[in-house]
Amino acid sequence: MEPFITTFSAIDKRGVNVITINELRNYVAENHLDKEMIPVSIIIFKWQSLFDPEGSGKITFRRFCEVLGVHPERPQAVISKPLYGIPTTGLRPEIFVIMQELPLQDQIKISEEAYRLTQPQDKFIEKEASEKLKRWLDTTYGRHWHVTIVRGSYWTTYTHIPNWSFHFKINQHSFIIYRTNE
Repeated sequence: MEPFITTFSAIDKRGVNVITINELRNYVAENHLDKEMIPVSIIIFKWQSLFDPEGSGKITFRRFCEVLGVHPERPQAVISKPLYGIPTTGLRPEIFVIMQELPLQDQIKISEEAYRLTQPQDKFIEKEASEKLKRWLDTTYGRHWHVTIVRGSYWTTYTHIPNWSFHFKINQHSFIIYRTNE
């Protein structure tokens, strides 16, 4: 999603979170996007039908994000670090990040709650921790969270809301956490 956010920002030269169809037309011309064998009118038509179906001549950042399924208060451009196996500062040394697509402050909050639920280690029960962590996530960030706790290796394939996925390891347990629309 980051290229879309970057493109919107480049078109919105005034920085007002609204772009006009004329600004879009100028952006297409300035960046020679019509050389890709797609006429300017088709590019404008597609953007307008997606992001301005009312025909107001303006595309707001909020509407742009809604159509793309991005949270406007969480712009994608914020995440510019690698996604995999990075030791992220601010996290406990016991937390090993496997994959993240989540702002650092949320990684810290979520991993702290998960760590709290694993203590003491001899009383840690995966099923209870998974249920409690999901309940905490739903209460803290809104509904539709999925929490899986596994021991050992795993493979997973899933769809999630952009910027709402976090896989990490505490001791021998991997936490797979992500949020969906439903």
